[in-house]
Amino acid sequence: MNSSGATSPSRFNADIIIGLVVIVFCAAVFPLSQSFIRDEIGPGPEFFPRALAGILIICSVILIIRSFVSASPALNDTDSSDSRREFKRVGITLALLIVYVILIPLISYVLSTVLYLALMMLFLGERRSWLIALWALGVTGGIYLLFSLLLKVPLPTGWFG
Repeated sequence: MNSSGATSPSRFNADIIIGLVVIVFCAAVFPLSQSFIRDEIGPGPEFFPRALAGILIICSVILIIRSFVSASPALNDTDSSDSRREFKRVGITLALLIVYVILIPLISYVLSTVLYLALMMLFLGERRSWLIALWALGVTGGIYLLFSLLLKVPLPTGWFG
């Protein structure tokens, strides 16, 4: 955003591109999750990825619509230092996500997710260690219980398996 509170043209384009990329990625989840093996009645292992993909598609459509609604052709004054800072934050977030995905099969889902969530919270500015630990352990534990107990989907155990 610039000083007038409107979306800059570069932000407008980025929002559209990001929205479209997420829609394409999420659309691929539906046929890919078709191959998940179901062994009982009720929500199977494909339910959670499809639900998340559906929610992300809705959010992406909203992002694209908001980009068109809030775009103004008269805006040309983008702050380059803000753009660089945002680009750096996105790059670091993407790098952490890639490292997280690489670590999952190596050191287990639980350990890599706790580390990823704690690092992301630190990167985003949270400094209360008790809150970081609570959220990282709580979210990881909740997802683990959901997949392992409810959906009966084994999660990677890495070297500890």
